[in-house]
Amino acid sequence: MTLHREMRRVLVALLVVASSLVAVQVPAHAVDYRLEILNGTFNGRPGDQLFFNVAVPANAEIEAVLNDPAATVLARVSAPLVSRDAAIAAARGDDYVADAEVVLGVDTLRRITIDTAPAYQVLIPTASRTTRNRLVIARDGVRALNVTVTGANGLVVELRTFVNLVTNRNLTPLPAKGCDEHVVVGQQRHELCKQFLVGGVGGAR
Repeated sequence: MTLHREMRRVLVALLVVASSLVAVQVPAHAVDYRLEILNGTFNGRPGDQLFFNVAVPANAEIEAVLNDPAATVLARVSAPLVSRDAAIAAARGDDYVADAEVVLGVDTLRRITIDTAPAYQVLIPTASRTTRNRLVIARDGVRALNVTVTGANGLVVELRTFVNLVTNRNLTPLPAKGCDEHVVVGQQRHELCKQFLVGGVGGAR
């Protein structure tokens, strides 16, 4: 129980940090730009489609990567995070052995409008077994999720966050309203995402 509570506190802080990083230079991982998440689905089940709405990059060359038909899109999830150190390492951007990964088509990225403001949406379909163009969810747990977009020009754009993945379709999703249904910014968004994680990290109760 103590470990569970500690993990919950750590992940509250990490989601806030990871979802608000923009244009962070990480030479060791060859990431040129980190996307700013506006909102998204932080709960997932097999067959569901995760989505994340992200801000338009300020740099035109970086934005061009999101519209590049020759770009490569790779989605990866970690194994369930069961320790404080593992969660911190994931938020820091340390590499990990993927529990599942999938190469997606460039149609997984699309330009959208949110309340008249331009944005981009990243779509990640999931499945309970190996299926073409779907991310396999085989075990419950809170995991790190990375989506890496590599353009033909060699630039690398990354989305990094945490998701709570559950395999039981009868489970009610964690309360992430406000993180995935409304555009909220700054401290308001952070508080709503905190409420999501405090509401129950790890799936079933």
